Amino acid sequence: MVKKFISQNSFTSAIAWVTLIILAEYVARRFVAYWLPLLAAERVNDMLSIILCYVLLVWFTVPKAQRNVGRVSQVIHDILAQAKTWLPWVGTAVILLSINLLSPLDQWLWGKVQLPGWQSPSLDPPLFPQAAPVLIVTSMLLVNGIFVPIAEEWLWRGLIQPRLMKQLGFASGLLLTAVLFSLKHVIVDASLGRLLFLTFFGVVVGIIARRKGWESAALTHTLVNSISTVLFFLIFRK
Repeated sequence: MVKKFISQNSFTSAIAWVTLIILAEYVARRFVAYWLPLLAAERVNDMLSIILCYVLLVWFTVPKAQRNVGRVSQVIHDILAQAKTWLPWVGTAVILLSINLLSPLDQWLWGKVQLPGWQSPSLDPPLFPQAAPVLIVTSMLLVNGIFVPIAEEWLWRGLIQPRLMKQLGFASGLLLTAVLFSLKHVIVDASLGRLLFLTFFGVVVGIIARRKGWESAALTHTLVNSISTVLFFLIFRK
């Protein structure tokens, strides 16, 4: 009954999905991640909790007839096919270039603002501490670089944005989706440090999704996250 209600193409159903996504990721990353045995490092458990969260969310939103390996393969094929078009590459370049402007602005405006956040106590000692360097890099590249972008784009630009655009029109639906996407990160991260950047990010991938489909936005998101993750490890984890 609940699924039938929130699956309807309406403003109310879109907001219901947004609420569910925020709640699910908050609980997963701030509680479930700390309930699982600590494998190697907290970052690895964080990635595992994200996988659990988004696998359930995607499974819940995809029609039963499409919950199969064949459909997953088709989606991956469709995303990779977008590499032959110019829009995802331009979108990736625009987003990466915007980091140099919007990230410092975010930090200047509200980077020091502390938001309330709750989570489970610290974890027990890790089971495989010697594997931490490899598992952190691997999990970040696979989960943050590939898995999360695909799952998020299906949910935000494939599911939520079309509903909001239908109710509010192109511009309002696009902007509201981007703002809610950014707000999700604010709540889960308990930080305003990426508010403007992620709103701009949401606008760019939202336009791409509107023009070429959510799969094209997923490729853009994957490129941005993968490049950012690699640069993070090259610059900050030498």
